[in-house]
Amino acid sequence: MDFSHSPKTLDYLARVKAFIAQHIAPIEDEVYQFLHEHNAHGDWTKWQLHAKVEALKVKAREAGLANLFLPDDHLGQGLTTLEYAPLAEEMGRYAFAPEIFNCNAPDTGNMEVLYHFGTQAQKDQSTATKWFFIITHWMQILGGHESNSLLHAWIFVKNFTTCDHKSLKLIHE
Repeated sequence: MDFSHSPKTLDYLARVKAFIAQHIAPIEDEVYQFLHEHNAHGDWTKWQLHAKVEALKVKAREAGLANLFLPDDHLGQGLTTLEYAPLAEEMGRYAFAPEIFNCNAPDTGNMEVLYHFGTQAQKDQSTATKWFFIITHWMQILGGHESNSLLHAWIFVKNFTTCDHKSLKLIHE
């Protein structure tokens, strides 16, 4: 069996590696120091991102390196799981890199659930409403503009106590 990467994978892998070498690796210590100094309090409501991380999200999107996990040519880059895996491995070498490429957990999993199983109305939802295990700002998250951490906190606050994925439903409350 041939496990070599496809030309498409090799192209994206080279682009991700170059982006990391040029933009992420040089600021690694600075970002970790900032996170340690500004987020050691443990209060997720006051979490801050380094300004350079936010700026790099825009650069990654402009370079066609955002939403690599999503197998859609319009919303993502149209990569298969097999094509995406080595890119995720490369991003994983820096704890904050997946966020720059908008490929960070838990957002990716939630976007995939919505992409594959959400109704068109749920995908088109653009205002902040309460959703039960669904992304409130689908297009904004895909654009890398926000995280759905508040959604997870809302689920926790509402005493969502199961982790059994078979009991999850895509419903609007």
